[in-house]
Amino acid sequence: QHQQQHQQVQQLIPENEVIISVSVHNFDKTVKKRQEFLFLGPQSLTELKDNISCVEDHIFCGPEMTSGYFFIEGVFYNDLRGENAVDYSKNILDVTEGANFLSKSMENTTFLDLSIVLGKEYIYCHQGNHEHVIIFTDVRFATRVDDREVNAYPKEIFRSRERLRKCSVCEIHSAKYVCYDDKLMAETPCFFCESCYGSLHYDIDGNLLYSDYKVFPYHQE
Repeated sequence: QHQQQHQQVQQLIPENEVIISVSVHNFDKTVKKRQEFLFLGPQSLTELKDNISCVEDHIFCGPEMTSGYFFIEGVFYNDLRGENAVDYSKNILDVTEGANFLSKSMENTTFLDLSIVLGKEYIYCHQGNHEHVIIFTDVRFATRVDDREVNAYPKEIFRSRERLRKCSVCEIHSAKYVCYDDKLMAETPCFFCESCYGSLHYDIDGNLLYSDYKVFPYHQE
C-alpha cells in the first residue's frame, strides 16, 4: 500500500522534456565556476536564484535582503517575492531610458520563456550590487540516463571545492565568525574560530567585553 501511495505521489517528467544546464561563476577576471545545475524547462527563474550559494546572503543584512535580478538579453528579471522587496532594475531603467531594456517578474518566468545564447555571459545581481556571471551551457531533450522524477530538479551537478578560511588569531582552526571594525584586530574583516572569538570577547563569567563591532556567523566560501 505504501509503495502504491509513493507511485501516486511520484511525478515523472515527460519524454520530450527540455533540460537546461546553467553554470554560476565569480564576477571577476578569473570567472571561476562555482556551481552548475540542471533545470527543467517549465521551472521558474526563482529556482535558480534560490539555489545559488553565496556568502553575501549570510552576512550583514543579507538574510533580509532577498531582492535580486537576472539580466538576460536586455531583460531584467526581478525577484519581488519578499515583503520588502526592492526593484534593483528601476534606477538602471530610469537612467537608460530609450535603451529598450525591459523588466519582468522572475517568479513568473520559466526557462522556456527565455531568449538566450549558449555560452554567453549574463548577470545575476543580489545584495544591492553583488554580481555573478551566469552561463547557459546546454539545452537538450531529456534522455534515458536523466533522472525521471520531477523532484530531482533542480539538480546540482558541480560545486567548487570550499576554500577553508583559517582563524586570523590561531591560524589553526577553521573560521566560525567574521568581524568588522573590531578594535582588537589590525585589519577588517577578521576571522575567528569558536575558541579565539570567545576568549577575546568574553570574560570568565561569559560577559561580553565590548560591543562596538559587527559580528556574523561565517559560512565557508
